[in-house]
Amino acid sequence: MPKTPNAFILYRREKQFLLRQNYPKMSQRKLSGMVSRMWRNESPIIRGKYESISLMLAINKNRNTRRSVGPMDFENGSTHFFVLENCSSTSNDDEFINSIFDFDAYTQ
Repeated sequence: MPKTPNAFILYRREKQFLLRQNYPKMSQRKLSGMVSRMWRNESPIIRGKYESISLMLAINKNRNTRRSVGPMDFENGSTHFFVLENCSSTSNDDEFINSIFDFDAYTQ
């Protein structure tokens, strides 16, 4: 199961998308360096926004992950192994991120 993206990765994903539109021929190495400098210079409020989104992704992922609970022993001596699963949500990280970031707004 892939790891939930951290705040910088989310920031990088959004900024790289925008920079790629303005500088389509720029190398990946230069883009990464540019985004890294932008991140270092961001205000705590902006960085906190991405930290919050990363946390929401982690919570969403944990809610939709199968996880075992058990074994559980009952008074009658039987032991059962439970698996909890939330089947109501089919969203993945990319769908969730796209619902937060309106990438189409940047292409108009």
